[in-house]
Amino acid sequence: MIKSKPELYRAGWSYIPPPPRYYDWRRDLAEREDIFEEGRDIARDLELKLKSKILSLLGYS
Repeated sequence: MIKSKPELYRAGWSYIPPPPRYYDWRRDLAEREDIFEEGRDIARDLELKLKSKILSLLGYS
């Protein structure tokens, strides 16, 4: 049985309404891809710093 919205609130569950029918998720796709690219760049920088730190600790600097 599907509970109604007030019953969900009383039970302590959070209700997230569905997006409107006219919402087009593809319009936000380019912005999301930019965020993922920035995250990849940060991850690459951190990986290079970590590798250089490990090599310097091992004496290969």
